[in-house]
Amino acid sequence: MTRISLLESVVVAVISMLVVFAVLMLIAFLIYTLNIISSNLQEKQKPTETVREILSISDEETIAIISATLAAYLGAELSDFKIRNIRGLD
Repeated sequence: MTRISLLESVVVAVISMLVVFAVLMLIAFLIYTLNIISSNLQEKQKPTETVREILSISDEETIAIISATLAAYLGAELSDFKIRNIRGLD
C-alpha cells in the first residue's frame, strides 16, 4: 500500500473541491440559460389579443364583463383587443 503525504492529500482535496464547484457553476449557468430561453418563448406565445366566438350573447353588460376580465387577465388595456363574437358552450 502506498502512503501519500499530507501535501498530496491537500492537493487532491483542493482539486476535488474545484471540480465540484466548476460543475455546480456549469449547472447554474445552464439553469439561467434555460430560464432566459423559456421566458423568451413565453413572450412569443402570448395569446392573441382578439377573442373570437366565445359566446353567442349580444348583451352589452356581459360583453363589458368579459372584456374587463380578459383585460385584467392579460394585463392589457381594453382598447388592445376587440370581442367579435361570443357563443355559449354546448
